Amino acid sequence: MKAVISLWKKPIDDGKLLYGYNNIKELAESYVLAIELARKQFNEVHLVTDNSGRALLSTQLGIPFDSIDVNLLNQVVNTTPYAWLLPQIAALSVHSEDVVYIEGNTFVFGDILAPFVNERYDVIFQNREPNTIFNTYYVPQITRFNSAPFKPEMMDRFPDKQAYNTSFIYGNNTGLLKLWADSAYDYITNPLNSNHWTSIVNADINHNMIYTNWFAANSIVAMGQTVDPRVGVLFEGYTQNPRVPYIHTHGESRKSPQVVSGIRAKITELFPQYLPRLNELG
Repeated sequence: MKAVISLWKKPIDDGKLLYGYNNIKELAESYVLAIELARKQFNEVHLVTDNSGRALLSTQLGIPFDSIDVNLLNQVVNTTPYAWLLPQIAALSVHSEDVVYIEGNTFVFGDILAPFVNERYDVIFQNREPNTIFNTYYVPQITRFNSAPFKPEMMDRFPDKQAYNTSFIYGNNTGLLKLWADSAYDYITNPLNSNHWTSIVNADINHNMIYTNWFAANSIVAMGQTVDPRVGVLFEGYTQNPRVPYIHTHGESRKSPQVVSGIRAKITELFPQYLPRLNELG
C-alpha cells in the first residue's frame, strides 16, 4: 500500500496564505513529521505538488519520495488560491488505487488500518461531520456552490445531508476515488467558474470544507446508483477513536505554541537529520 501527500505551494509564494501555519518553517516541520511517520507504516510515499513545492520538500529539505508528480498542479491557473485542498484532489486524481492520502498536518503513529482489516471498506475517511456542523455550516453554503456556472453532471444526483472530513482517506476502489477527484478538480479549475469562486466571501474556509468534504460524501452517493461502496470512518464526529493511532492538527491549532513545540520535539527525537535544513528556513 502507498501513501500520497500533496502541497500546492504557489499560493504561499504569492503571499495569499500559509494553510493555517505561522510561517513556512512550521509548515515544513509539520510536513517532515507527517511524511516520515507515514514512511514507517506504508510501503511507498508519493508526492503531488508543483515546481515550488518540489523545490522545498525534495531539493531543500532532502525528503526522499518514491515519485513526485508536478504536472497537474503546475497547470492550475486563474483559480482561487483559497481552494486549500485542491492539492488533495489532484493527488487522488494521480494516485487512486490502494492508497492512503494524508495531509501535511496528519500524523500516523501506528497501524492505522488494523481496526478495519476485516471490514473490507472501499473507502475510509477521517470522520463523518456531525449533523450540527452540517446544518449550521454546510447548508447555508451549498446553495451558493450549487449556483456555479459549471457543475459536473453527477452533482444533479447529489443529496445534501452528509459530509466527511477528508484529512485522511484510504481507498482501494479506483473508480470511486477517481470519479470524485476528477470531478472535483474540474469543478474548481473550470474557467467558467473563476469569477464565481472569487465572489464568495471567506473563500479560504468555504473552499476548504466544501470542495472536499461535501464532494466526497455526495460523489459516493451518486456513484452508489451503479455500485454499492462501503464507507468507513476512523472515528465518529470529533471524538478520537482510542484504537486509531492518529492525530490531526486542524485550523488554528497549527499555530499553537504547544503544537509547534510538540512537532519540533518529535522531529528532534525521531528524525534529527532534518534539523539543520529546517533551521535554514528561519
